[in-house]
Amino acid sequence: MAATSIEIPLLRSGQTNEVLEVDLNDLRANHDHIIDILTSEDGSLSLFLEFAFQYLKRDMVDEFEIFLQKGREIGQARNSRREENSLILILNTLASHYIEKAKSESDPSIHDQFIANATQILNDAERLDRMHLYTIVGKANVMLSRNQLDQALYTFRGALNQEPNFLPALIGSSCVHFLKQDFKSALAGYQTILRINPTIKPDVRIPIGICFHRLGMEKKAHAAFLRAVSLNPDNLDALALLSILENNRAISTTATPEEKNTAMTAAGGYLARGYRQNNRHSIIFNLMSDRFFSKGDYGKARVFSESALRLPGSKMSCADSYALRGKIAQAEMNYDLAYTCFVKASELNPDSVLIQFGLGQLQIYKKQFDEAMVPLEKVLAKVPDNYEALAIATEIYAQLPDSAQKVSEKLDRLKKIFRSYFEEEHGFKAKTDDDEYINDPELLIVIGCYFSKQDLKQAEKAFDRAIRILETIPDMSVAPELFNNLGALYHLDAQQLIQHASDLGSSRPTSLGDSRSALQLLELAKSFYDRAFEASPTTVEPGDASDILQTTVRYNLARLNETLGDTEKAKAQYLAILNDHPAYVDCLLRLGYISQNSGDNATALDRYSDALAIDENNVKAWSLVANAHLESKALRPARKAFEKILQEIDKYDMFSLCSTGNMCLKFARTDSKQDKLFLGIGVQRDIHCKRAVEFFTKALRLDSRNMYAATGIAIAFAYFGDMDEAREILTQIQEAAGTNINVTLNLAHILVELGLPHSAIPLYESIKKRSTTADIDVIRSLARAHYIIAKTEKLPDAMATVAARLKEACDLKPNDLALQYNLALAKQQYAQILNEQPKEKRPLSLLRSAVIGLEASEKTFEELSKHKPNPQLGYDVERAKERAKYSKGVRRTTEKKIHETEVLDSQREERLAEIRAKREEAAEIKRSEEKQRALNEQLRLEELDRKRRELQAIVQEDNEKMRVELEMEKAKPIRRKAATNEDDEDDMNQHVDQSEADGFTPSKGKQKRKRKEKMREKQSSDEAQILNTNSTIASDDEDEMMMKRAKVLGVRSKLSTAVIGESDEEE
Repeated sequence: MAATSIEIPLLRSGQTNEVLEVDLNDLRANHDHIIDILTSEDGSLSLFLEFAFQYLKRDMVDEFEIFLQKGREIGQARNSRREENSLILILNTLASHYIEKAKSESDPSIHDQFIANATQILNDAERLDRMHLYTIVGKANVMLSRNQLDQALYTFRGALNQEPNFLPALIGSSCVHFLKQDFKSALAGYQTILRINPTIKPDVRIPIGICFHRLGMEKKAHAAFLRAVSLNPDNLDALALLSILENNRAISTTATPEEKNTAMTAAGGYLARGYRQNNRHSIIFNLMSDRFFSKGDYGKARVFSESALRLPGSKMSCADSYALRGKIAQAEMNYDLAYTCFVKASELNPDSVLIQFGLGQLQIYKKQFDEAMVPLEKVLAKVPDNYEALAIATEIYAQLPDSAQKVSEKLDRLKKIFRSYFEEEHGFKAKTDDDEYINDPELLIVIGCYFSKQDLKQAEKAFDRAIRILETIPDMSVAPELFNNLGALYHLDAQQLIQHASDLGSSRPTSLGDSRSALQLLELAKSFYDRAFEASPTTVEPGDASDILQTTVRYNLARLNETLGDTEKAKAQYLAILNDHPAYVDCLLRLGYISQNSGDNATALDRYSDALAIDENNVKAWSLVANAHLESKALRPARKAFEKILQEIDKYDMFSLCSTGNMCLKFARTDSKQDKLFLGIGVQRDIHCKRAVEFFTKALRLDSRNMYAATGIAIAFAYFGDMDEAREILTQIQEAAGTNINVTLNLAHILVELGLPHSAIPLYESIKKRSTTADIDVIRSLARAHYIIAKTEKLPDAMATVAARLKEACDLKPNDLALQYNLALAKQQYAQILNEQPKEKRPLSLLRSAVIGLEASEKTFEELSKHKPNPQLGYDVERAKERAKYSKGVRRTTEKKIHETEVLDSQREERLAEIRAKREEAAEIKRSEEKQRALNEQLRLEELDRKRRELQAIVQEDNEKMRVELEMEKAKPIRRKAATNEDDEDDMNQHVDQSEADGFTPSKGKQKRKRKEKMREKQSSDEAQILNTNSTIASDDEDEMMMKRAKVLGVRSKLSTAVIGESDEEE
């Protein structure tokens, strides 16, 4: 039975057994009196702690804190060793109280102050006993409140090392694991706590169930919550979580209708049960609000959400209440209130995915696109595969500048999601380069809108796919705007293809990568325009959305006919639109443009004026007016039109800035000639160049990748004489846009001015190859580059190339007298350079062709000199007369060189003929000698072969004789020894006598036999050596050589007996 009172010993009254009994039912009105008694009677610190907990049980938090603070103050003043443990407990309890207050505080400064107070109190406790477990756990809780999870976990483990079953440390470490999303470790920790203390409060079965839920073990989570309710029917947290689980089951896509109904009923039952038990529980109120919201009863949902905000609860519960209130306000179209609620919810719980997603949606509604991406990115950081967030983020990034990489990342992620859905549904892998698995038409439309500004092919593919999907959905019609947009994309694609071919100047057929021509694209565009007409309403009212759409499609069809070259049909369509909508300015501008292209600038200007009468600030109209003046060479009115745009309409108009800069460069070219004539310095030119740089610089500030502005600045640098800087700029532009002819041409001009014609020539050649029609200026510039090389390096071949290029230009423009003058000059210079070449480098054929060229040159100069002087001619008549006379002199010199060359060639031929004759005679003698030597060699070899055969026959004959002798010797009988010594002696004497009589002794016979055996062993190899030898033996030494070889082989000779005898005596 719980105590109903607390006894306070009255130590100062003198009665040691006297106590004051305080009834716990009277605590509310007596806390000051109780503190006074405890202070006056020197009450123990444990009483302060006990009274504090009694006030906490009664939700009297302020009194709870007062008793703890008073106990802390008295305990630190007493500094009693006996009460040290009680003081430590008071300090830790007070620190925990401040930590809990910090958790529910939304103001960051107040939150930090509470944490600082807790830290200070724990430092006091640590000074008393730094190893006290509650103090260690308190320090870890401070780290946890600061989100220092790793440090907190390390500290909790330090406490557990001292006491493995210390529950506060176990609870803290499990909480850290939970916050770190390590639900397995958290679950193990909570289960350990439950084994140690099954009746612990609050019930750890709640976090155990949540861990099961986060691990995907829904049944075990449900069982844990049910067990908590069975043990404590008033456990509102368990009832709320059971309601959430049942609600999730009700909205599951895999549940059957009966299962959904059962789950929804169970969810409502748990909520009703919790509400009956406690109608002041914020989580229950939030769930009730969400339930009514899902049913569309926004009134009741609003009441419960607002009530939840007035109830005490955690920051997360309060955040959920604000989010629900915001969601209800959004459904009621009160977007300002919804935005305010979601902002507050985000401040309380910035980690909530649902809150961040709702906040992002409302910021998009308020057109705060940059701000909206912050919460959406938070959502994607936690749930990378969230389709809704990815789709919205993709659409928003597509509207933001410099977000191409973000769009690409989000699209790739979306495609992976759709690919996984596709593969899961069809059971096979999708091709990585095939987007057919994307089946969301809204996403495809977003993709199409994004790529329409940068990749027409991707946009066409996305729109076409969206249309095909929408056409397969029953009772779903395709919006006519979608047909019109796809038609416009094909139309733009065809126009870009035509323009690209024109810019490249390529003679190849204009075809797309998939072999569809521009005409085919235009036909596709027309078909979709027609489908847009068919899909739009048949009856429209002037000015309504359908009328605007039909007028837009009619205008697009007229533009299509204009692109096809059918300008008459296009004009009729524009006029028909103007008949229905007289203020349609774009039609007036197109009519003016058609007139301007046909050469009727007056009519064009009238049309533009009509457009300006309707909209005097129409930038496009003023730009067309300026262009019309430029075509008429009226530079001043054109400049005024551009200045009108920049000064009064749009000072950031890129086209006007670049056009005005180009006009300043034109003025610089014009005025530079006058400066040279009158002043001798480029004063006016420099002024115009500086103004041009100013305009181009403004354009580059607006768009750092504007190559036209950058090119203009490079040309201005060239006018200032800073060719190196101009070259650097143009080189960078060419690397970025290598197919632009103007950039390449300007770079080539700069290289020529820098004295690098060899580098400029390939650029000119590339432009010439890319041109469908020959450009006279390019050919003239190419000829000039070759001319500089020819004059500088004295190369006749280079000058011949100059003449060939100028001849090509003259064929294209035969009436251009300046070109004829330059061609005649090139031929004249060719002959002059050829005359200056060494004799061996001026062949007779080239000299004769040079004379022919000089004759034509002289004739051309004479014809050109007959014209009256006129600046429009492009050459000086007097110089033409001088050149005609000079041609005669050069021709005489060339003819003299021809005569000299002919004489030299004749002499050279004679010398060569003589040398060839002598060489032929010597060669014939040499051939005769070689023939005789070959014949002698053949005879010598034949004689040698004959002697070799004779020698071989002799050797064979001697060998045969030796073989016969050896066989005869082996056939003689062997004598037997006598029985007595006398007979042996007689026989030996007789044998010796006989041998001496024959001139042969026993020892000599043995030596002779040994020599014969050795000679037989060498016989085969010696014969081969004799037969294969190729050495030449002189005829006088042949007999001597044969005798020596015969001796070696054992062939008998006249000296054989004497030689053997000498050898035997020596032995």
